[in-house]
Amino acid sequence: MRFRLLHLFLCLLLTFHAFGQIDTLRHKSGIEAYVKARGGYAAVELMAVNQVLGDSAAIPAPVPTYWSRADFNHDGADDLLVRANIRRQPTTSPHDKFLVLTGGTNPQLVQLDNGYYSSPDAMWRTVRPITLANKVYLIYAALQTIETRRQLFRRFSQDTLYLQTNRPMLFTTHPAPTAPVTRITYATTQCFGICPAFRVVIKPNGVVEYAGMADARPRGKYRLRMSATDLAYLSELLRNLNLPELADKYQMHWSDGPTCYLGVMFADGRAKHIEDYGMQGTYGLAVLYQFLWQQYQPR
Repeated sequence: MRFRLLHLFLCLLLTFHAFGQIDTLRHKSGIEAYVKARGGYAAVELMAVNQVLGDSAAIPAPVPTYWSRADFNHDGADDLLVRANIRRQPTTSPHDKFLVLTGGTNPQLVQLDNGYYSSPDAMWRTVRPITLANKVYLIYAALQTIETRRQLFRRFSQDTLYLQTNRPMLFTTHPAPTAPVTRITYATTQCFGICPAFRVVIKPNGVVEYAGMADARPRGKYRLRMSATDLAYLSELLRNLNLPELADKYQMHWSDGPTCYLGVMFADGRAKHIEDYGMQGTYGLAVLYQFLWQQYQPR
């Protein structure tokens, strides 16, 4: 009887923590319950967030830290950064994800690993907070295996970001100067499996011409309109990507994956075209691809 009462008390305590405020969470079990409840996951296991990247792999920290608390979206309320193995269903395989759970009046769960960029056989990655001009940002560092001229090699990358409208936003103090954008095109191909093939043309006023092809939902041609909030996010993300400095072609080392094609046209007649096999040429591009994917293929 005492055991049952103790078990019930612990369950109630974990439930209270799961729906409590971020600044009240103090213990690993309570944070795991909180993440599980916020994400609707079947299971959550926290992993250390303070590992570092070596020359060929991630190195565990001598003393693990399982969460970091700070204002990552600059709204004045504390947010929670965690790294966790999550299961969406009891029988599915766990996925290693970096997550930010925002506080404030409109709490959200934001996944920092975007689309294919979180593929475990392609890279090691770490996320750590950094303070710049009295604001807290996140450093997303990754060690990728990529292919160039049929040769494999490791590439280290590091990006600074924060959260804007509950999405990752790149931060740069000196974005590359460009003329206003006059048109954006984005297209995806099929893969060996089920990968939606679709194409969108986005105009500066938010009008979107959509064409859904194989495995896309919906299929066919439609004329849509992007919201003012989403259009502002897209415009700032493109500006902070420093498009002129990016390569024209990216290639991952696996086979049978999809390719995407990005085109950005500017008012001065210049254009930037990127072909990206694997859809994770850079972290910023992966953020952009995931934004467009979620807009038009919300599965």
